[in-house]
Amino acid sequence: MSLVIYIKRFLPSWAINFLKSLKQIFRDKSNSVDDAPPVPHSAKQSVIRKYKNRYKINNLVETGTYLGDMVEAMREEFTTIYSVELDMKLFKMAEKRFAKSPHITILQGDSGKVLYDLVPKLNATTLFWLDGHYSHGITAKGDTECPIYEELGAIVQSNFGHVLLIDDAHCFNGMGDYPTIEALTQFISKHKNISEQIIEHDIICIVLD
Repeated sequence: MSLVIYIKRFLPSWAINFLKSLKQIFRDKSNSVDDAPPVPHSAKQSVIRKYKNRYKINNLVETGTYLGDMVEAMREEFTTIYSVELDMKLFKMAEKRFAKSPHITILQGDSGKVLYDLVPKLNATTLFWLDGHYSHGITAKGDTECPIYEELGAIVQSNFGHVLLIDDAHCFNGMGDYPTIEALTQFISKHKNISEQIIEHDIICIVLD
């Protein structure tokens, strides 16, 4: 006889039901996106590589350079890389780090504004890694905590069917400056056709026609 069955014989039904409800609460909490452990950086890299290879993309645009780890990981994957960083100190660090890589350009400024200058210069389908939202700590904050609408506003004006990978899907819940994922989809659909949209490893993956 198992210990669980033995214990159940001596517990009243209300106590058993209470324990079951606690078990369900902990199960639900463990499955919650907000309480889930952070997605490993390697998993996010794998998503970028998957879309790069699937659509044979050679250009990468990143918003939110931070320490430059994603640029470093993608250094040999793309022929042209642009990364936008708002914080001046982080920008200078990244600029120095990639100074010997002529195919990598680090841009300083608010990504929601910089992309309006950059996107028209792109002459091919580009993969956009959008991670420029404010994350506290040493990251900088622009006019809003999340400049996603401004970033998308620049991207959808392009004639190319770009691939958009928006990090931290769990943040897009309609709170603060973060729109809901549904609102993002509606915004994009007003300007471009969406051929694919999924969430993978906490990344909103959108392919435009």
